[in-house]
Amino acid sequence: MPVLPWYAYVVVGVLVGFGLLAMVLEALGIGPDRKKGQKRPYGYVLRKNFLTKNEQAFYAALCEAAAPQYPIFAQVRLADIFAPKARGRSEYTTALNRITSKHVDFLLCDHALMPIAGIELDDRSHGWKNRQQRDAFVNEVFQEAHLPLIRFQGQSRYDAEDIKESLQNTLRLYAPKPPADIPCADSVVKRGGRG
Repeated sequence: MPVLPWYAYVVVGVLVGFGLLAMVLEALGIGPDRKKGQKRPYGYVLRKNFLTKNEQAFYAALCEAAAPQYPIFAQVRLADIFAPKARGRSEYTTALNRITSKHVDFLLCDHALMPIAGIELDDRSHGWKNRQQRDAFVNEVFQEAHLPLIRFQGQSRYDAEDIKESLQNTLRLYAPKPPADIPCADSVVKRGGRG
């Protein structure tokens, strides 16, 4: 049997020590996430309420006012609606981080699923100073992107007709106007020689 130099035994001892340490940490649930398919030491449960009771009441009235004309989505992250106009990677990451953890209560879309308006339901928490700062930032994001943000005051009951009127008034203001040199859809003449 060949004799190994003394430092080889030290290297083997260190490797065995690290291996034992990794096994102990794994058994305690400390360290990097486990491999695919294995359980993590923490878990997840389904929330009891996706929307608050107030949001559920508003959603019911909103559906009556806007559906099926406008598909409605709830709790949509601003980062899923908007993209930063940043110049460099660092600026982009900073801008993205500012919108990643913020959401809008409801998002109205057209049938191509393009956003046409955000909706915020302002309850008592919107009177808090930090919430007012958040609301001002969200208002700026929507305004900069030319997407209307409609705010409704939180109530115990909602009138679908009032919501519908508010939606119509806001969407009328933001409706894109066709350029003068493009004819409207109902007056388009077929071209190309075939009728």
